[in-house]
Amino acid sequence: MTKNLRSIAIKDSGYGIIVKPQVVLEIAFDSIQKSDRHDSGFALRFPRIKNIRRDKDIADIDTFRKVKQIYENQVYLTNKKDLRSKETENC
Repeated sequence: MTKNLRSIAIKDSGYGIIVKPQVVLEIAFDSIQKSDRHDSGFALRFPRIKNIRRDKDIADIDTFRKVKQIYENQVYLTNKKDLRSKETENC
């Protein structure tokens, strides 16, 4: 995989490689968090390649909007869980 991705690299900044959009990967991760380090403003926690999706086209990939939606939903659920914990403590 590394060899394949390096062969389609557009830019190598040392800590990350920008590649031509030719490969669709399924990425598993623990959560999404805000990040000042990344241009997108988000970082995946504990990302790992789960699958190479040869059945998908570049047009099928998730968008930045989808990443933001996942982040907002996980924050909502986390906050909801925290509220329930505080309610339990006050009983």
